[in-house]
Amino acid sequence: MKKSLWKILVVSLTLVSIFALTFAFVACNPTDETPDDGNDTPARHYYTGSAKNVIMLIGDGMGMEHIEAVKAYYGLESLYMESLTTLQGEATTRSRDNEVTDSAASATALSCGVKTDNGYVARVDNTNVENMAEYASSFGMDVGIIATEHIGGATPAAFSSHAYNRSNGTNIFNGHMASDVDIFISQFDDDFYIESRLSAIPQNGFTHITSLAELTENQYSSAKIFATMPEFDGYGEDKPNCPSLAQASMYAINYLDQKSDNGFFMMIEGSYIDKFCHKKDFAGMASELRGFDEAVKAVLEWAAQDGETLVIITADHESGNLVYNPGDPFDGSLITTGDHTGKNVYFFALGITDEDITQGIVLDNTELNHIMRDYIANPRKAK
Repeated sequence: MKKSLWKILVVSLTLVSIFALTFAFVACNPTDETPDDGNDTPARHYYTGSAKNVIMLIGDGMGMEHIEAVKAYYGLESLYMESLTTLQGEATTRSRDNEVTDSAASATALSCGVKTDNGYVARVDNTNVENMAEYASSFGMDVGIIATEHIGGATPAAFSSHAYNRSNGTNIFNGHMASDVDIFISQFDDDFYIESRLSAIPQNGFTHITSLAELTENQYSSAKIFATMPEFDGYGEDKPNCPSLAQASMYAINYLDQKSDNGFFMMIEGSYIDKFCHKKDFAGMASELRGFDEAVKAVLEWAAQDGETLVIITADHESGNLVYNPGDPFDGSLITTGDHTGKNVYFFALGITDEDITQGIVLDNTELNHIMRDYIANPRKAK
């Protein structure tokens, strides 16, 4: 019995020693990942690629099934986001406090590279976190923000402002005005653009443009531009004096490309894909997603010719739990809920050179932000 106990003790001590040595080796082994920051954000990986310009396009609520259903609806083999990019993968979307994110938390992940709770805009608990407008500006880049809704929306807010809650329009608007953004293009909204905010636009150095005609006439002026369009054309629509998202995107790209010697960052959002899903309006959603894809086409063709631009296309989350099978009727029955879900979404990219980002890879949405930041930082030094 004593001998057996002695053997057990020796074996136990040996195993403890092996574990301790292994732990010491792992702890000392150099890595390119930082420890978890305590807020559920995955460990930071660093990327080696670089780009002069970085453009992120976000289809709000655009799930994988949305893409398949829209292709079938229009009789297409592929969308431009599929055929004109060189990389396709998936992104996870959960927020810090919920498996199902809202647009504020997911946009914060895409803009700031950290997880936060639903409702927070470029903010974690009581602390503002650096958004993409601030990050790009720190490297002397110019910045553009485009959305088919007003700029108080959660997605544009997270890219150039901060708020403790997405409903805090005053904080969001003031943050936009205080930012280094050179051009905003969004939809006019009576409830958001109250008189005091409209008067603040020129007071903060912006030329305020309110129609497509005015936008066209102000060809790449050096002044900062704040455009509030009556609406945006969806696919197949022709709304008087309203630009398509593709037109607005190309105006902003040409404006920034001419203005900047040090490159630019731009975020472009197709906001109404999500809104039509909430209403279970399939035709409206399809028109918005196809219009978004037309903007993707214009941006990708420009970027391919430019040769120095990273483009990432993704969604902030899936909306509607859309389920499509060939032969299904194209109506609201495909959208099975008016809410968001926790499903993965696609991302597509042009200009990624890192070999460890492979076709079909699944990344957390914060990782898409890390890619953009590294591609900006690698060829530059911060101010």
